[in-house]
Amino acid sequence: MRTPLTTIRLAADMLNDRRDDFDPATARSAERCTRRCSASSSLLTDLLEISRYDAGSVELELEPTSLAHLAEDVISSMSQLAEQDGSDVRLVAPGGYSPVEMDPRRIRRIVRNLLGNAIEHGEGRPIVVTVDSNQQAVALAVRDYGMGMTEADAERVFDRFWRADPSRKRTIGGTGLGLSIALGDATLHRGTLSVWSSWAAAPTSCSPCRAGRARSRAPRRSPSTRGTTAGRWTSSDSPSRSRCTTSTRPRRTPSGEVRHDPPAPAAHRDPGPADRRRARRLGVCRAARLGPRVRRAAPGPPPRRTSPSSRRSRRTAPRPSRSCRASSTPVSARTATGRSRSCIWRRRSRASGSRARTPRSTTARRASTPSPTTARSRSPSRSGPRSTPPAPTSRPRAGASPLKFSLDQVDGEWRISAAPNGIVLGADQFTSVFHQYPLMYFDPAWRYLVPDVRWFPSSNAATRVAQTLIDGKPSPWLSQSVVSAFPDNVSMNVPSVPIQGGVAQVELSGPLLALESATLDRMQTQLQRSLASVGGVTDVSMTYGGTPLEAQGVSTASTRIDTRALVRTDKGFGFIAAQDKIEPIPGITEAMSTINPVAVDLAPDYTVAAVRTRSGVVARVPSHGPIVSLDQRTGLINPTIDPRGYIWSVPRDSPDELLAYDSAGKAIEIAGGAWSNASQVTSMTLSRDGTRLAAILTVGGQPVVEVFGIVRDADGRPKSLGDATPVAKLPAAGIDLAWLDDSTLGVIAGSGASTVEIRQVVGGPGSSMSAPEGVTAISGTTGTTVRLLGRDGTLYAQRGSNWEQAGAGIRVLGDAQGMPAQG
Repeated sequence: MRTPLTTIRLAADMLNDRRDDFDPATARSAERCTRRCSASSSLLTDLLEISRYDAGSVELELEPTSLAHLAEDVISSMSQLAEQDGSDVRLVAPGGYSPVEMDPRRIRRIVRNLLGNAIEHGEGRPIVVTVDSNQQAVALAVRDYGMGMTEADAERVFDRFWRADPSRKRTIGGTGLGLSIALGDATLHRGTLSVWSSWAAAPTSCSPCRAGRARSRAPRRSPSTRGTTAGRWTSSDSPSRSRCTTSTRPRRTPSGEVRHDPPAPAAHRDPGPADRRRARRLGVCRAARLGPRVRRAAPGPPPRRTSPSSRRSRRTAPRPSRSCRASSTPVSARTATGRSRSCIWRRRSRASGSRARTPRSTTARRASTPSPTTARSRSPSRSGPRSTPPAPTSRPRAGASPLKFSLDQVDGEWRISAAPNGIVLGADQFTSVFHQYPLMYFDPAWRYLVPDVRWFPSSNAATRVAQTLIDGKPSPWLSQSVVSAFPDNVSMNVPSVPIQGGVAQVELSGPLLALESATLDRMQTQLQRSLASVGGVTDVSMTYGGTPLEAQGVSTASTRIDTRALVRTDKGFGFIAAQDKIEPIPGITEAMSTINPVAVDLAPDYTVAAVRTRSGVVARVPSHGPIVSLDQRTGLINPTIDPRGYIWSVPRDSPDELLAYDSAGKAIEIAGGAWSNASQVTSMTLSRDGTRLAAILTVGGQPVVEVFGIVRDADGRPKSLGDATPVAKLPAAGIDLAWLDDSTLGVIAGSGASTVEIRQVVGGPGSSMSAPEGVTAISGTTGTTVRLLGRDGTLYAQRGSNWEQAGAGIRVLGDAQGMPAQG
């Protein structure tokens, strides 16, 4: 769109430059055409920015910036517009002068958007811009005194293309994307952005934006109640400039610098007790609060904003104090209107009455991942008028577990009479209260780090993560497959992990001085990698009796794989290089030319591959030596290979006959019957660290994805599988699955045009999108990039929300379990 629009704009500008030569009607048309081209160009720019967020391709360009000085520059640049509308813009800056790592272009865009909206809707009344900071965060607030918004409008203010009053005359903006982009910019800095407003009563638009690295809540009092450095911006002698009044009183900042604070302007009343209470509830007003050390946030679209009712529910809910695993992740039961809200179910004591009530048992379902579900009732009470409870708005989603409760019919209305203790949180509320943090354990050979995803409240996350890692155990399904360097007699001495200068201080107790240095180094590594996902933590210091322990992180084997596609074409087997050339793998490529593989799984050192041939035989293909036929049973699925060189194979219709073959070709029967409860296995794949096996199984006629821990003996030989952890119930028959990274699975399911690609975190939420028709295989790269292979040999790669063709003539899309160590 940009190319034709640029051509049109150039022509419009040329006509507009010559409008004096035209008649009045033509001149007005030329001027209008130029304005519309400029507006279309702005809209296109906003759409491109939104598409970058949707595609997850936005990157921060961080540099030390003073938020107070940035706000001052924005106010100065918009002063003429404010004067035209009769608004008096004042800067109140008790803090925010120290440089903070941020992307100044994006933060400037946030401030311009908030201030522009305040000018547009401020009705010529004063506008107060407040900047403040503490040791963890900086915040910016913009407050206007216009008519404000209704609660319904405030809930939609971040929706794309939404305008509070589409009919009003606008002097700036107007695309309806500004606040949506501002929300994305704040989220990218690991902050939040929200709006608070009241209707026709000196409203305050509020948007607290909390830093990802901030460990404290928003200021307990409004910035306007503190000692301030305020500048009252008024018209100067030059109509295009503004000045700041200098009627001041001295104040010394914490850094020792003397500043002068003018008294509060007469037009701006001091907040009363009600205002202070409201400020304590809401934090700072229309604030963009950013961490002093901001890492680049994970790419992706901005998270959905929760409604004020959700925030009120969240404030009333008790604060969780323990970790929540995915198997017990609560979600909301939707009401008949479909609106998700948090509910606290308690047994109601009822006085006996003359009206008989017979309770009926029913079931609510709650997903194993944070996703909306439905409370469902099936039969009416036996007494009273016959009626049925409200019909469900949607079917319970896959992966749900039963949550039983009872209903009574009272005066023609259905009431919950009995329910389990606990709180049911909606998906939005849950992800606002809980965040996922991977606890890192070692594989039994101490080579790899294995994530065990847990969910903790985001407040005081460092303490919760460290305490669970040190004093707790791995998840039951993973407990026999991983090990921890922390001995049972070592624990946290102080149940708190303070963070000083980005370093988490972990005080330990126990016989630490008797531990070997290798054990201490592994303990340090587990803490470093586990706390790396906690905002504000860059390093870890273990202490004993207040004295730091001498420990250094150990190097671990990488699970990264080559970003290029591993394929077999008419040109051979290897990685796709430039100009569709195939880069061969020494020894493996030559061996592949002698057989006809339909599936290939390459070992991490590229010295051996597990292959299923077109004749259905599973074979071992080494880079040197003869090809070894391993499994000739009927109906075998694609094999998989682990880092130790064991090749796993199983017939599709005999899931309990899972075998692993060692390097000599000897079969090892997996004890316990493996998947004895399944009637069919469609696909399986081993994690790159060799500790987990994921499979698409058919259990009771339902296709499901389950993950199992691998139990090995002292020599690393696989013995059995641990307990299953259900990951997802598939909407249709499963086709293939692959590990995208250490904790995320990619799955394709369905048939024809209804095929979907699912990304599922083991222990966390999942997402899905439509896949191209006729895909038969899936493969991942480093990160969560996905490739799909079509039945016609077309290779697809995901770009944002679309699938793009990345190759053609592909016969086999292979998987690799790692990369050879460099050097």
